[in-house]
Amino acid sequence: MIDQDFDALTLSFQPVPGLFGGTPIDRVHVTPPAAKEFVLSLEAGKSMSCFNCHDCGSPHLDLGGFSNSPHRKHLCGNCGRDNTWTSTPSISNPLKPLHDQFSGAWQYVDVDRVLNIDRDYPDAHFALWASTPALVWTAARPQERGIHVHLAKDGERVVDETFGTVIYQGRTLNRDQLLARMIENTCSI
Repeated sequence: MIDQDFDALTLSFQPVPGLFGGTPIDRVHVTPPAAKEFVLSLEAGKSMSCFNCHDCGSPHLDLGGFSNSPHRKHLCGNCGRDNTWTSTPSISNPLKPLHDQFSGAWQYVDVDRVLNIDRDYPDAHFALWASTPALVWTAARPQERGIHVHLAKDGERVVDETFGTVIYQGRTLNRDQLLARMIENTCSI
C-alpha cells in the first residue's frame, strides 16, 4: 500500500506483555542508525537481543562499534548511566523484539531470476537497490534477497520484482556493492 522513503518511522502498537521486559512500551522509533545496525546484523548473521537499562528501563541500542562485537557493560543512550551489565556478551537493538514478534514465518531466500536491462528494456527508466530484510514481515511468502528493480516504460511500471542477477551496460551488478553503497548513503544522512 505504501512504497515510499521516510526519514524515520514511529511504529505504534498495543503493548505486548514481556516484549520489552517489564516496560509497557507501545511505540518504537525506527531511525536510520537503528535500522542500519539491525539490517547489518541480520545480513551478517550476528546474534542480537534486546534488554532494558537497569536504571531508566529504556530498551538499549548498540550503535557503531558497539554493534560490531558483543560486550557485557552497556551505556544507556537515554539516561547516560553505564551500569547495565549482561551475564553474557551481547548486542542490543530494540528492533529485534519487534522483528521476532511481528514477523511470523520469517525466511530470507536468494532468488535466481535474471533481468537483462540492456536486452529486454533498453529504453526504460528504472530504479534499483539491494533488497534488505524487513523489520516486520506479514506476507505468507518468504522475503527475497537480491536486487529489487522498479522499471517503467512509457510512464507505466512494467517491472517491480527482485532478481538474483541484473545486467546493465554489459555488466552484472553486484548486490553486496549496492548494499554497501546504500549503507554509505544512510550514514551520510
